[in-house]
Order: sequence, then structure tokens, then C-alpha cells
Amino acid sequence: MIRFILALLTIFLLTTAVAVRASETVSPIDTSEIKRNSRNRTEVPRHDFSSSARDEAAIDDSRRLHDEIMQYTIASLQRVRGESRSCSDCYAGGSGSTETLSRARATAKHVCEERWADYYNTPPMDPRNPGGEKKPLDLRVSLGYMDTDANSVVHDILMRQAFVKSVTAKCPTNLLRACGFKENERDGDLFEKEVMGPTGEMQKVHLRITASSYSLLNQKNRDNQFEQFIKSQQAEDSYYGAIKDKADLSIYVGHARDSGGPDFSPADRKKSDGTIDYTRYRRDKPGIAKLRKAFKEAQGATPRMMAFLACDSTRWENEIQKLAPNSGIILSKTDKIALEIEMAFAYTLIDSVLWQRCKTEFNRAMNTVVDARPEEKIVPLSVDQFFER
Repeated sequence: MIRFILALLTIFLLTTAVAVRASETVSPIDTSEIKRNSRNRTEVPRHDFSSSARDEAAIDDSRRLHDEIMQYTIASLQRVRGESRSCSDCYAGGSGSTETLSRARATAKHVCEERWADYYNTPPMDPRNPGGEKKPLDLRVSLGYMDTDANSVVHDILMRQAFVKSVTAKCPTNLLRACGFKENERDGDLFEKEVMGPTGEMQKVHLRITASSYSLLNQKNRDNQFEQFIKSQQAEDSYYGAIKDKADLSIYVGHARDSGGPDFSPADRKKSDGTIDYTRYRRDKPGIAKLRKAFKEAQGATPRMMAFLACDSTRWENEIQKLAPNSGIILSKTDKIALEIEMAFAYTLIDSVLWQRCKTEFNRAMNTVVDARPEEKIVPLSVDQFFER
């Protein structure tokens, strides 16, 4: 035991020393002559670790992009709610008469009400007191490690900042519900609020938002391996823990690693040229292997709804359906999708769950994001296996 503790202490001291030496060699950042181009925000020379000005420009540009897409998404969701406010079959608790609905739409509305009533009927905090306080809804957004180049900015911290800014902002109108969250005083990743459930009762909601990177710079994270390992482990614990905890909504936003699966750590790279070793990811599928392990250990427990927002996550469809046959599933279908679009999709999902939207309206609200970038030909999302049961 003493040897183990001494070994850990040695690793920590060595890592700290490397970090100090690295910090002493970083040149001052000057962004005065940098032209900010959103399409080239991560194009830093692969082996030029002194490009601090470019890194700073990339950080500023990424913040702007994330803020812009979130503003667009929030405005679009309010428009959707405003247009469907009097719709009788768009929401579980939708107002208006259902007498004029076709038989198919009336049936779909009934299923919608049943699904959300069951979803919001969370178990009691204390199993010994069935009539006591209910558990909060457990919603989780897990941001994978968002590296795009060996020496570039890592984007998941910036994405988390924009997401937190949006969900904690004061609700601009009563047309939006993914807002007004308060940060928990003892847990900086946990945000809380109350919403009205489908039966009219107030329901507590816990929203956990985790990022994977230790810092904004990929090389700094690789130099500080111990600190980065801790951050990656925390993000993994929240994401895979959502399975055994039977979370009500688990959203992965990140890289697909060319079918390798969810990833919360810096990419494995070839020693020869520093490029990402996609051959290993395609062969070993380490993220999918961890998913299998988590589901096996959960012994039948699954999240109520799962979303995989990465480049073409439909390639995991068969695997996920086998692992989680009783979970609602949302899979991104675009081959190469911008990080900020993935984040915006996640926000629409949170809003739709809190509004208890029925299937057609749920899909419509999610896909308001598609119009933000028509030139990128984003394939619309759909929720499956949730309203069908």
C-alpha cells in the first residue's frame, strides 16, 4: 500500500513539474493580426506548439459560433411552441378539443399522454415511503473529448460553457423550458429546476452537464496526463453511470471516432506522423466495447431515452438497439456534422422532454436546427422506440 501511494505521489510531482516547465515557455498571445475564419478555426500546424495566437483566435471564434447557434436554436424553439400552442395533439398536456382529430391522430395523442405520464412518474426517493417525495428527472449531457487536430483547441469546454449559459439564462418567454436552471451549490456539473408534468404536478429536474478535457489546449492535456485522466474518468463515470442509474435522458455529444464509439479521452495517434489512428478505432471499437460492458454490468437497467449525437451514429444502430431495446433512441445521421450543431440538437432534446412533446412535434422541434445550416445538408433526426411502446 505504501509503495502504491509513493508511486502515485511520484507521478503527480513529475506531471506538475512538466506542467510548470511548459507554462514557462508559452509566448504571449497576440490576436491583433489574426483573421478569424469559422471554417479554419482549428487549422493549427501539426507540430507548431507555439501558435498561441492561432489558438486564441480559434477559442474566440468557437465561442462566437456556439453562442450564435444557441441563439438561433432558442429563437426557433420559441417559434415552434408559439405556432403549436393551441395544438391539441402536439403535447401530452395539450389544450384544445381532440374531437376533430382523425382516429390515427387521436390514438397517437393517447399514446403520447401515456408515455409521458409514465416517464414523469419517477420512483420515490425513499423506497420505504412510496407516497413520499419522488426522485427528480435525471437528464445528462455528456460531452466527449472534442479534439480536431493534434495541436489545436479542444472544444468540449467551450461547448459546455455555451450550453450552461443557455440553460441557466432567465427564460425569455413562457414558450421555452430549457432555461431557468440553477447551478447546485455543491456540484458544479449539476443544474436544477422544476417544471409542470403531464398531470399538472410540479416535477423536480436534475440536469448534469459534463465535459471531458482538462484544458482548452490539446497538447496541454497530453502533457498533463494525470489531470486529463481524472477529467476523462469523471465524464465516463457520468455517461456510463446513466445506464445503471436508469437515467431518464442520456445524451452523448462528441466524436464517433470513425465508428469506434463514444470517446472521452484524447485520440490515439500514430507515432509515425501524429495523425489519429482510425484503423485501431475501426478494428477495436473501444467506445462500443465500453458501452457493452456498462450494459452488461447494469443487468438489464437502461436509460429511458438515449441520444448519440456524433458523425453518423446510425452505424451503431443495430448494436444500440440490441443493448437498449426498451430505450427511446435518437441517432444523428449526418456523415460530418459540426460540433455546434450537435450541441444545438442536445438543447432541443432537453426542451422537448420538458415540454412533453408528442412524436411529430418532438421531431419537428429537434429539426429546427437543420435550417441553421442549409448548406451542410444536415439529415433530420427522429426519436424511435419511445412512442411506439
